Amino acid sequence: MRISAVITIYNGEDCIGRSIESVLRQTHQPDEIIVIDDGSTDDTHNVVKKYYQSVRLIRQENGGASAARNTGIEEATGDWIAFLDGDDEWLPHHLESYQAIHQEHPDLHWSTGNYLRNLRGSGSAPMHTQVQLRGILQGRSYIQDYLQAYSKGICGCTNTMFIGRTVFDIVGNFRTDQRYLEDADMWWRIAYRYPTIGFVQEPTAVYHLGVANSLSHRNWGIQVHLNLIERHLVLSEQSGRRPALEHCARRILNLLMRSMLFQARGPDIRLVLDRHGSLFSRKYVRIMRVLIKWPGLIARACHVASGIARALRLRRVPVRKPRHIQRSATTAAREEPTTE
Repeated sequence: MRISAVITIYNGEDCIGRSIESVLRQTHQPDEIIVIDDGSTDDTHNVVKKYYQSVRLIRQENGGASAARNTGIEEATGDWIAFLDGDDEWLPHHLESYQAIHQEHPDLHWSTGNYLRNLRGSGSAPMHTQVQLRGILQGRSYIQDYLQAYSKGICGCTNTMFIGRTVFDIVGNFRTDQRYLEDADMWWRIAYRYPTIGFVQEPTAVYHLGVANSLSHRNWGIQVHLNLIERHLVLSEQSGRRPALEHCARRILNLLMRSMLFQARGPDIRLVLDRHGSLFSRKYVRIMRVLIKWPGLIARACHVASGIARALRLRRVPVRKPRHIQRSATTAAREEPTTE
């Protein structure tokens, strides 16, 4: 297996060294390491140059996560591409674990797996418990239907995606106009064609939360979510997978609206319900419409409940502290890029 490690970074002078070092410490070394500097304005490129004997650095104008990953795909010479965001890291056995999965199941076209979520000051924990994974894996080292697993919250992350180079020839590259959730867009497109995916149960990567200059976190917005869902409702219909995709869409929109409850964004929640309320039960829609009648009060209640959960350490995995941001649906629609 000829493996290309593709690292993408934007203004990551403080963390890119850690990311590269984690690749260099792999028990199974990749055949090449490509770092895509997506228009950084800090000292990122000089940090990467310190590894010039081991790493190929490509600098380009800032185009976002999709553009950076696409450059990595196009420049890669390996048969398999392993992605890593430059603010995250792999554990030493990462590539060895994925190579083993594909040697065991040579018919698989892609694989993903468990990882650690790390929040400074709160420690780290596996994203998925072994109990959760047993239910979906049922003793196998692969997931029969990625969309079904995604709807249950078991979806991996970019740092755990190990994908055959030819897959991109079939499904295309990352959408450069998808400025957020570009990863979900890609994984769903792959899953329509290749539903079965390998899965490594033990965490092999670390996803660091709260990184200020992440490639994707700058582009969060309601319109991006809605456009993604609407586009994939059509694509999934064409692929005969619409029922499975609806479960995935429901999960994403539910997480979105829960987040907006913290931010007192009643108009935005109303917009989601108006456009995609049919994905939810009538009871759920009624409850949400009642809650958004008092957005400020509900937001304060959510923050209090979240604070209690943090104090009592009731959370299974670290999460970012909710931010209080009020934006109207009209403002969000005007500011956020569309995917059409």
